[in-house]
Amino acid sequence: MVKDKKEGFPSSYLTSESNLSCQLKIIDGNLWIKSANGCSRFVKGELEINDEGFINTGDMVSLENDRVLFQGRESGSINVGGNKVMPEKVESVLEQHPYVVMAKVFSKANPVLGSLVACEVVIDESAKELSSKEIKREVLSFCKDALQSFEIPALLKVVESIKTNATGKKVRS
Repeated sequence: MVKDKKEGFPSSYLTSESNLSCQLKIIDGNLWIKSANGCSRFVKGELEINDEGFINTGDMVSLENDRVLFQGRESGSINVGGNKVMPEKVESVLEQHPYVVMAKVFSKANPVLGSLVACEVVIDESAKELSSKEIKREVLSFCKDALQSFEIPALLKVVESIKTNATGKKVRS
């Protein structure tokens, strides 16, 4: 569908003038799709379909400049005191820090806020001589410049490795 090798897809795909075989729309930060063939009745599983026949894809997106960017799956978001946190966004910020080779962000149950943002990080060789306390302080301080307060991990654990599947994606179960 998109061949320009840029992140996301052009916002022009959201207009009625696009040459797609489907219609796309953003509602409350979620991407919705409607097939030109009207085949939604053949799709199995539970679907959220609105009055216009659009199906909620479950993908959370944002509009930035002329691009629609994927933020992650709605089902994968972490609810921190009523705020949605996308693990992929937090991982991206963590992995920009020079100490962090790979990060995995996940939810940790909390009786007051519902959930807390937790993470595991694999650190670079250059940071191996530092204490875990120094690493945590440095990495979390870095996060304060790029994330909202509720997105900053409350728990950070340094690990030797993060499990990935055959395609290199992080195992999240």
